Amino acid sequence: PMTPFGEVAARPGAALAEPNGDRVSDEHRVLLVGPEGGWSESERRRPLSRVGLGDQVLRAETAALAACALAVSVRAEFVASGP
Repeated sequence: PMTPFGEVAARPGAALAEPNGDRVSDEHRVLLVGPEGGWSESERRRPLSRVGLGDQVLRAETAALAACALAVSVRAEFVASGP
């Protein structure tokens, strides 16, 4: 079943994926990838960290894969974590 945005955003370590966001770190336990139309105003108002997935704007399904790959790479210490 689908989990409502607010419930997922309330999880510890949740972060919104956005262009020009910070680097993914091991503190980001949940990476939220938005719809292709972008985050709604109420979603953007959430006090969440913002993480970037690269220089390009990605389609939703590609962004989800990129977020997973970055998170796994950071946790396995294949890439540097944090700012």
